[in-house]
Formats: sequence, C-alpha cells, structure tokens
Amino acid sequence: MLRGRLLAATAAGALVAAGPPPAATAPLPAPTSRWAPAPGDGAWADVRAFGAKGDGVADDTPAFRAAAATGRSLFVPRPPVAYVLTGCVELRSSAYGDGSLPTIRMRGADGDPDQGQAHTIFVIHGYEGPGLVVSGLRLDGGWDGRGTRGEWSHCVRVTSSRRVTIERCVLERPYGDCVFVGHYAGTTPSFAPSDVVIRDNVLSGPRRCCVAVVSGTNVTVRDNRIVKRSDYVAAIDLEPDPLGYQHVDGVVIAGNAFDVAPIAFGGGAVSLDDPLGNEGAPRSGNVAITGNRGRWAPAARYLRLAGSDGLVGVVPHLAWAKVTASGNVRLP
Repeated sequence: MLRGRLLAATAAGALVAAGPPPAATAPLPAPTSRWAPAPGDGAWADVRAFGAKGDGVADDTPAFRAAAATGRSLFVPRPPVAYVLTGCVELRSSAYGDGSLPTIRMRGADGDPDQGQAHTIFVIHGYEGPGLVVSGLRLDGGWDGRGTRGEWSHCVRVTSSRRVTIERCVLERPYGDCVFVGHYAGTTPSFAPSDVVIRDNVLSGPRRCCVAVVSGTNVTVRDNRIVKRSDYVAAIDLEPDPLGYQHVDGVVIAGNAFDVAPIAFGGGAVSLDDPLGNEGAPRSGNVAITGNRGRWAPAARYLRLAGSDGLVGVVPHLAWAKVTASGNVRLP
C-alpha cells in the first residue's frame, strides 16, 4: 500500500537536441507502474549507462555525478541491492525512480560539521528552471539512531533555487534533515529559495528534522507521513540562523500524518524560532498549519500555538507575523 501511494509520478519531459526528437517519455501515472525511457529519448540519463552497479558494495558516486552533469533528467532503475554513494550528487534536472522505489544509500556520513554538504545525498543549488522534481526514490542517509556527532548530512538540500518539488519518496535516517531548505551569503547564487513543494513522501528517522527551513518563501509541506523518534530540534523546524538576513515567509503545513516522540525541553513537533541575532532580517511569518493529524507530545504551554492541539511551538525570541493553526487533531 505504501509503495502504491508513493510511486504515482507526474509527467516530465525536456527538449532533445538535433534532429527530429522522439516522443517525450514520462513516468507512468499509475501507482507502482514500472517504466523506462523510450530508446533514443535524449531527455533522460540512465545511471547504469554511466557505470552505476547498485550492488550495495561498489561506490556509485562517480556514475551518479557523471549522469547528473549531463543536465538531463536522471533515470534510476531498480538496483540488485542498493546504489551506494560516498559523496553528494548535485542535481541540475529532475531525478525519477522506475516505479520500484530504488534505494540510494549514503556511506560514511557521521554528521561531522567538517563534512559540510559532502555527505548530503542530493544537492540542489542555483536551480531556476521551469521545475525540478525528485520522485519515486528511497534515500537512506545511514544514521544509526545513536550517533550524536553532528547534523550536517541531509537526504535533499535545496539552496538558492526556485520551483523544486520532492514527492512520493521515502527519505530516511539522515544525520541532519530529510529535506533542508535555505540559503547563505557568500555562495553563488545567493537568494532565499521559493516555490518549494514537499508532498506525499515518507519522511522518517532523522537525527534532526524531517523538514528544516532556515530561509525560503512559498514553501509547502503537504500530505506526508512524518516519523521522528529523536527528541532533537523538531519534526518540522522553521528557524532562520542568527545571521541578520535569513527569513521564512509563506509556509503551508497541511494534511500531514505525524508520529513524533516528545521533543526536548517541551518543544513542538512543529517549531517556529526566529533567534536573537537575526534582527536585521525581514520578519518571518505568514505560516498556516492546518488539517494535520497524528501522535505528538503537546508543546509546553508557554510555547503552544492556539488551534494547533499542541502540535506547534513558537519560541519567544523574535516575533512571527500571521501564524495560524486550525483543524489539527492529536490522536490518543
């Protein structure tokens, strides 16, 4: 049932250079339908054609990087065991599984800050095209549930990009976040991400967060299953860094199913925190949390947002503007 819910994919196509193009190939819309690009469809890069083995032993990082460097959409077929990465892959276009929820597993991550983004599975930076989609993949960050060395390895990192959708995936066990959204000065380009959609996924077992947004506008987190056992930070965390320029504006968190262990210090499963030191940034706000259900420990009373049934905690550092909650139901 889970696989059927996850693997329905949206259409994707791209222009093909030189000569009459073949018919564009798109993943089949029916759940669990196996598919593959049509022969000769130059819109797709099959990772096997670049040497990926998927045997759970060989390092497939060079193959994935070479396929991604073509700028074509990645096609990831079912591996014999799992694809293994030892470093990040920067996506320039979409990445789709073949209908079997193929596994891509990170090896060697321990969340150490010196690793930076090196052990993030997919990095999306500076994308401003018509739309980049990550769909139908199982991304396994490899956290063992015990290590506390760091929190800097993610399943998907979205920085300074527009029009990114992450859907119908299983994103699990990162040392950091299943999905990280933000931007930092000093990178090229450097701007707050916008129009980011995270929907219909299973986001499970991170050390830090299922979704973390440190900066971004028009971010939607909808209809996901969100599972978190660590008490560190929150399941969904909207939290600019105290840098004086990051802010979060226009976030919808709706229709998600939560299964979240109690968060340390009475924090909310969904946490909003604009810290002291960020006074120079525009005020964060315009956040709607609606129609979520599941199990969570209510946030401490002094943090708790009215209408959220204890789901949301707002940390009283810098004030947030226009934060609303309705229709959220905590199950016994």
